[in-house]
Amino acid sequence: MMTWFGKRYPAPAYADSPQAETPVGAKCTYCDEVVRIGDDGWILGDGSVLHRECNLRAVIGSVAHLQKRCSCYGGTGNHEDGMTRRQGALAAMEYWETHGGIFDWEKA
Repeated sequence: MMTWFGKRYPAPAYADSPQAETPVGAKCTYCDEVVRIGDDGWILGDGSVLHRECNLRAVIGSVAHLQKRCSCYGGTGNHEDGMTRRQGALAAMEYWETHGGIFDWEKA
């Protein structure tokens, strides 16, 4: 069972998932950076931890992918464009949120 930590967002994934204490000091499985106070994310059933943006990045892809500039679309865009994995995840989440990727679950 997945548990979430930090802020609860209005999305179906949070509806049936319990909240956990923020695992401060645990390393994110995706970016290998530690979780800090104020971070949001998920603890998976196997105990692995993901920042919210790292979890989203693993699903939606990089900014280059979202812009269809990566090799998936025949382009040459670098997936992280010289950023760390966490920076790339933050950038992908920001791009996703500012370009209509967020579904308004409260209106659904």
